[in-house]
Amino acid sequence: MITGLYYFIVSLFLIIIQTTFIPVICPPDRYYDLIIPFIIYLGIFTSFSEGIAASVLTGVIADNLSAGPFGLYTTAYFWIFIIIKTGIKYIHIANYILWPIIILTGVLIENFVLIGTIVLFGNNIRVSGTVFYIILYQVFWAVVTGPFLIIIMNLLKGKWKEVFSGYR
Repeated sequence: MITGLYYFIVSLFLIIIQTTFIPVICPPDRYYDLIIPFIIYLGIFTSFSEGIAASVLTGVIADNLSAGPFGLYTTAYFWIFIIIKTGIKYIHIANYILWPIIILTGVLIENFVLIGTIVLFGNNIRVSGTVFYIILYQVFWAVVTGPFLIIIMNLLKGKWKEVFSGYR
């Protein structure tokens, strides 16, 4: 219960940062979804049931606060979590060098879901060539900052457990 509260607080904090502070700092298409490292963190460090619940809840919250079609973030986070959880069976996840590759995969999955949604539901909307550069920019920042976010989340969870170790 206390761990679930930690996941809820972290996801809400990341959503608030992403929707209020980051758009002031840089253009909206130039930053990646900060929740992706959180979903990857869930895929690496949690059980399947705990992680899938937190991923879907985070997706529902993000969907409610976004202007996109409902289910877009829930779908993206669900598949990122499933792919990461499946992938860690085959790679040695303690190797920090692999984390940027895993985060890169998460950013690409979310962009694939977004572009797929635009192509499927858009009325004669075509995806322009600049999308490639935007995704490349997002991947760069995700690879640079994502591993640090995962490390910080893991350290904060350890502190959270220390503080609330007597509670169930």
